[in-house]
Amino acid sequence: MDSVIEQQRQTHEEIERLESALGGLLAQSGTNVRTYLSSVFFLLTSLHFEQHDLNLANEHRAKDILGRISNRVETLSQAYSDAEEYVRYTAAVHFSL
Repeated sequence: MDSVIEQQRQTHEEIERLESALGGLLAQSGTNVRTYLSSVFFLLTSLHFEQHDLNLANEHRAKDILGRISNRVETLSQAYSDAEEYVRYTAAVHFSL
């Protein structure tokens, strides 16, 4: 079993990885499909819808990643809160002796 500090460190690293993934996902949106000028209206229309579908999929992935980040931040916040309570408890026990 890992120590509380090790768990906090791992959670921080996981949050950083998720933030990096989110940044990469947001950076790539809009660049998946290049629209070249064409005299064929159908081609332009199909590229527009394909781009829209890719953007929509990326937005869903971004929402999922943000939810995971939020979940991990809550876990980390709780761990810090528990650690603060433990420090207060040990200080109170130490001073009462």
